Amino acid sequence: MHDVVVVGNGSLGLSLGLVLARRGVRVAVLGRPHRPGAASTAAGAMIGTFGEVTTTLLKSDYGRTKLDWAYRASRMWPQWLASLSPDSDGTDLLTADGTIVMLNTIGLPEIDTENYRAIRRALTEYDEPYEDIEDIGWLDPEPAARPLRAMFLHHEHAVNAPELLVRLEKAFLGAGGALITEQATRSRHLVVEEFLV
Repeated sequence: MHDVVVVGNGSLGLSLGLVLARRGVRVAVLGRPHRPGAASTAAGAMIGTFGEVTTTLLKSDYGRTKLDWAYRASRMWPQWLASLSPDSDGTDLLTADGTIVMLNTIGLPEIDTENYRAIRRALTEYDEPYEDIEDIGWLDPEPAARPLRAMFLHHEHAVNAPELLVRLEKAFLGAGGALITEQATRSRHLVVEEFLV
């Protein structure tokens, strides 16, 4: 019997399961081992806040709240990664040290240029370091597709998504969590005290 069953064994499901297990909750995470269609295995596992900023995001209270939460969460990543393994401080999971954001000539100026400016405004508001860069050595664009401007965001990173999932699963099991690897088709055998979405 489990107190909580987390549906989904991607990075969010395993992270939630791990936090609960560390608090002494009897928790199981449900999901097939190969994670079909999971965002955690398809995404590049960016740990960023500002590279995704748009003018639309900054126009609403919801968007501002999302940005603020993302910023606060980004400050917790170093501790979180370090907590996943006693043999590592977590930095070996990082696959990118900073992010380059480019404003290129492909796209719509009224959208792309304004979104680029929105990123800069958000960086300034949060007193986040960035620098304008002139040359991107690895980039060899067609002349009509070269960047108009580019900036380097020092604190935007990415992690090795497959290895992150391995460490999350190992830490979850080590904390006393249980994995349910069957595909759930019905819930008549699932009995829980409380259901959270």
